Amino acid sequence: MQHLLDMPTLIYSMYQQFFDSQEGLLKSARIEDPNLGLYFYLFLSAENFGRGKSGVQKDEWRARYDRTIHVIVTARHRVYTTVVGDEGHTDRPSPLIADVTAIDPSQWVNTCNHDSCWHEDGLRVYQEQWMEAYKHCYSHVPEEERIIPMNMHVHTRFGAFLSFNKAIQLVRVSRESTYDERNQYRDHLTKIERVPFGISLETQSKLSEV
Repeated sequence: MQHLLDMPTLIYSMYQQFFDSQEGLLKSARIEDPNLGLYFYLFLSAENFGRGKSGVQKDEWRARYDRTIHVIVTARHRVYTTVVGDEGHTDRPSPLIADVTAIDPSQWVNTCNHDSCWHEDGLRVYQEQWMEAYKHCYSHVPEEERIIPMNMHVHTRFGAFLSFNKAIQLVRVSRESTYDERNQYRDHLTKIERVPFGISLETQSKLSEV
């Protein structure tokens, strides 16, 4: 059974709504504040209940994989990701992993800096974690009893446990830039802070009249 979210498409759609579309709520930030960004986190959970492809059941085949995928996309298409394991909880993600400021800035990886395909190149972490989940849950199972990855029991969700609370937040990043061993340009985050965001009905009404 699978409960899946298309994370790259959802993040791209939300970015468009805030920064890129004609009606984008924060469209001016692309020029005025390029370090402003959107922060998302997605919980991914996969489980092998010990049942093989033939129907045989063995407890030693049981395995579970829980990870939280964190993503920041800034106004100028810089993408940063990090993955947090959930070693302390078997049934739900730890409350701390929903706090972007609790993650050490050095743990973030700058996955993309260009405008054209940022939502594809920058968000490969989702597919990578899917395959890591499959390997964790089924690499120890005899090959003839392994199900295919698409039949793996997995579900994904935005936000905290059983809620959408704080699943999308506005943040501002501080960064420094370097070149890696392949002479490719990369950013390193030095600080992440939340940015309060709200829009009043009065402001919304004025915007609709423009």
